[in-house]
Amino acid sequence: MSGFFLNLLASAESKDAGVVHDIVRQFGVDWPYFISQTVSFLILGTVLYFFAIKPLTKTLDERRQKIEEGLRYTEEMKARSEAAEKERAELLKKASLEAQAVIQKAGEQGQALVQKQTAEAATQAQAMLDKAREQARLEHAQMLK
Repeated sequence: MSGFFLNLLASAESKDAGVVHDIVRQFGVDWPYFISQTVSFLILGTVLYFFAIKPLTKTLDERRQKIEEGLRYTEEMKARSEAAEKERAELLKKASLEAQAVIQKAGEQGQALVQKQTAEAATQAQAMLDKAREQARLEHAQMLK
C-alpha cells in the first residue's frame, strides 16, 4: 500500500506534488505505520466519543436543565414572595385603617356615653336638689307649725 502512495507521489508532475514527495521523503513517512496509526486514532476517537464524550455531554445537559429549572423556580418563588409581601402590606394598611375607624368610633361612643351619663348625673343631681329643697321646705313648714 505504501508503494501505491509513493508511486502516486512520484507520478505527479506538478511542482506541489514534488514538494509533498520531498517532504514525505525528508521526514521518512512510513505509510503502513501512518495508516495504522490513523485507523487506531479513529477507533480511539470513536470509543471515546461513545463512552466518554456522549455520556458527559448528556450529564452536562441534564445539569444545565436542572440549573435552568432551579433558576425558573427561584424567579417564580421571588415573584410569589413579592406578591405575598404586597398583599401583606395591603392587609396591614387595611387593618390599620379599620383599627383607626374602630378607635374613632369607640372614642365617639365613649364621648356620647360620658355626655349621656353627665346629663343623667346632672338630672339626678337636680332631682336630688329639688327633693332636698322640697324636704327642707316641708321641714321648715313643720317647724313653723
